[in-house]
Amino acid sequence: MGKLTFIFPRFKYVAGDFSIGLAYLSSYLKREIPDIEISMIDTTFNPLDDYVSEQLRKLKPDIVGIYMDTLMSEDALRMAKLAKASSAYVVAGGPHASILPQAVINNEYVDAVCVGEGEVSLTELVREYFGKRRFETIQGIWHKTGGKAIENPSRHYIEDVDNLPFPDIDIYDVEQYIKNFIQLDSYNPNLRGLSVIVSRGCPFQCSYCQPTLSKVLGKKFRIRSPRNVVDELKQLKKKYNVEAIYFQDDTLTVSKKWIIELCELMTRENPGVVWACNTRADVIDFEMLRKMKEAGLVKLKVGIESITDRIRNDIYKKAITVDQINELIQNGRSLGIQVTGFFMLGAPTETEKEIIETIRFASRSDLSEANFSVTVPLPSTVLFQMAKDNRWVLPENFRDYDYYHAVRPPITDQDVSAKKLELYKKLAYLAFYLHPKRTLHTLRLVSGRGTLKKTIQKLMRF
Repeated sequence: MGKLTFIFPRFKYVAGDFSIGLAYLSSYLKREIPDIEISMIDTTFNPLDDYVSEQLRKLKPDIVGIYMDTLMSEDALRMAKLAKASSAYVVAGGPHASILPQAVINNEYVDAVCVGEGEVSLTELVREYFGKRRFETIQGIWHKTGGKAIENPSRHYIEDVDNLPFPDIDIYDVEQYIKNFIQLDSYNPNLRGLSVIVSRGCPFQCSYCQPTLSKVLGKKFRIRSPRNVVDELKQLKKKYNVEAIYFQDDTLTVSKKWIIELCELMTRENPGVVWACNTRADVIDFEMLRKMKEAGLVKLKVGIESITDRIRNDIYKKAITVDQINELIQNGRSLGIQVTGFFMLGAPTETEKEIIETIRFASRSDLSEANFSVTVPLPSTVLFQMAKDNRWVLPENFRDYDYYHAVRPPITDQDVSAKKLELYKKLAYLAFYLHPKRTLHTLRLVSGRGTLKKTIQKLMRF
């Protein structure tokens, strides 16, 4: 039929996962349009514009699909210009394109935007591109007619996620990602690991995510069957000899019934992997943790964000108590499960005293690991709208929506400066990893060859 090339425009932070979403698009397209030729230009390990141009000349794609999140968006539009120079039809998709489709389609180098889940929309778009080009018939996209941007009706989300084929991760250099897998490095940095996604949609209301997340993947939580998930794990074990899996889902433990069924199936059939996942402190209990441990769970990641109720619940809308946080940490410790806490510093109106309280809690807690990032009101989120309504300061450039570094200006007049916020973030890491209870763990992180390499990769973000 023709050629389609995806571009994953990561030009920073090698230590990261590939876009599983693009891999799902590839497998779905190959199933529905068997004669389509699909390729990938991934800049993670070749972060050069010249590399992209060279690959475009070599591949000569008819259509180029570009992944866009907010932090990558400026790089993505630069890639769109390169793709357009090669005479390709340019389609943008991903979180940023889904929440700001009109801004993206108005770029002169973008021909269409897929909003939300793209499997069906992109498949129909490809068929129409090589057919009668009736783009107005496709739900879930923006397109251009005579240079004018047109918004089509939205598309319903995919209800039966078991019907999706397993993601086509072979479009990436899988071995490179296995070598750079960092999600379980504190447990064992030498494990061959990959990430998977088994659910879509989020029912929670965190102000730094919603309603943006719902615009991308819907509010309704949809999850693959335990049988389907275990079959994919077995396939990854057989094909790539993986030893570790990271469930990339925002919250794997939304359904207690489902997680117990999954763990019992994993325990019976033993796919041969240890694993880690994300959770919330209010949707997990000791029974679930015990089952998860039996099934191979070695690491649990939980969003704590702030230890002060005002910031965590009034600003971030987490609706989680300190008692729930402490209970989760202690349950993990009692079962020998590593618990990683995620924290955000610099919320609008957050005082230095509140920042210090969060740092103090983290360092004195029984957490195995901690990640400290900078609060950034991402476009279309409740936090972003709060900033706009209060006429607070927002970054002018999307590259400054960087939660790894304090490059944005203070959001309110009362907020600490970017320079001081960056200092607090660094002090938070020092206070946490140099605390006496973690001395041996920290020494191990900087002594072993494999561990040191992974640690350096992480530090490059900060």
